[in-house]
Amino acid sequence: MGRHGGTVVSTPPAPSLGGRFVHHTLDLFERCRVAQEPDGSPARFRLTAAALLAVAAVRAADPGILESKEAAQTLGVTLDAILAGERCAPDNEPRAPGNTTHLSVVDAAGNAAAITLSHGEGNGHAVGDTGILMNNFLGESDLFPAGFFRIPPGTPIATMMAPTILQFPDGGVAALGTGGANRIRTVIPQVVTRLLDPSANLGSAVAAPRLHVESNVLSAETFQFGGDDTPFDKARTLVDKHSFFDRPSLFFGGVHIAVRRPNGELEGVADNRRGGVCRIVEEVGG
Repeated sequence: MGRHGGTVVSTPPAPSLGGRFVHHTLDLFERCRVAQEPDGSPARFRLTAAALLAVAAVRAADPGILESKEAAQTLGVTLDAILAGERCAPDNEPRAPGNTTHLSVVDAAGNAAAITLSHGEGNGHAVGDTGILMNNFLGESDLFPAGFFRIPPGTPIATMMAPTILQFPDGGVAALGTGGANRIRTVIPQVVTRLLDPSANLGSAVAAPRLHVESNVLSAETFQFGGDDTPFDKARTLVDKHSFFDRPSLFFGGVHIAVRRPNGELEGVADNRRGGVCRIVEEVGG
């Protein structure tokens, strides 16, 4: 749990790696004042990419540091170095696919639940006739940045899944989360930052173009600019490679959000990138 822009942001504790990534990234967004740049501007894309790159670089250098007391200082120094022009692009990060889904629910009383579920790609085995497919997390390299077969037996397996609850200063509450394997840790902070804007539109917060930085590659969506990638010119100077998407892509997850406004109004947005669906259920009768 942490506080960002006056909003309480709650994410899962260990063994979730994703929750810690979300808070560290939001801290870096605040440090370099991402939200003060116009949304969709080259300057904002550059600052966003720099913060994501700082987290990636620090993790690649020391996989366990994000859980340490030195993490915030190390991340801040790394971000400052990147913004000053120092090259910090790791090319050895693990890349992993995934098969993850998310469900967000709120009710009129302000109760909220965010649940992210995954079996990775599955290991091809079901439990009896239950229909439950076993996961393959022991084979997902993104969860073992130090390498396979290096954790003691019995150690809980880490995960990037980071279902998130926001408690706004005005009394509103939001539940959100996404699938997307290692993109989870970069996508959620970008959407949360937009939601922290008091004038935020829920639909645009989900639909806006996203970035991802990993293994010295900047990935970004250009559809909002008609496929023109020049708004990302400043961001791609931070890495050696880039990959652009001229339409919303499932690569960048599927952020599904449910919100209760301070006046009790319920609202939700499901991300079309992964075929999301939103339903508002009203109680009928006594």
